[in-house]
Amino acid sequence: MASALRLFGERGFEGVRTAEILDAAGQRNQTALQYHFGSREGLYHAILLQYLKPIDDRRLAIVNPRGLAEPNASLNTCLRAMVDPLIDEVGEGDEGLAYLRFLRQFTSRPGFDILRVSRTLNYPGMNTLVAEMHRHLAALPAERHGLAISLALQITVAMLTTWKLENPDLYDRESFIAATIATCRALIRSLTATAPESG
Repeated sequence: MASALRLFGERGFEGVRTAEILDAAGQRNQTALQYHFGSREGLYHAILLQYLKPIDDRRLAIVNPRGLAEPNASLNTCLRAMVDPLIDEVGEGDEGLAYLRFLRQFTSRPGFDILRVSRTLNYPGMNTLVAEMHRHLAALPAERHGLAISLALQITVAMLTTWKLENPDLYDRESFIAATIATCRALIRSLTATAPESG
């Protein structure tokens, strides 16, 4: 999984062959990947899930700390719940940075749809975050909500990747989170301002 994480993060899912993963892992048994993960896609999803559970636990603690049926989280809280747990998971080590590269590739895959991913995974933190974001996007047509949430997540991941990999000394954690929230708020304002009038 560590070898696949690094390779997928560097070149994306389509850019990595199964044989390369096995070679990088020093695995001579060509059926090992299929035995453990079913397929290359299965391995890809196993990597995703390994990191998403702790992210989701932290996300839920931010967006709904009291476990309410209707948390009524502010937009800033929702956006913080997107970025803060990712920073925790990435940390300072090579594995975290490899995961960040992987996540950047994942969120930029053609057809990426955070609403579909959320329904498929059914993680409580992500589900609560998405529900709260829908409330904040009420000025947009419902069919644009998924695009807005996906773009906010993609921007968050892209900014975090650039900060951590290329400019780690330019921001402290809180300043970076504030910059990310401000950027995502500006995105949502621009989408709302250009939304077609209903009726």
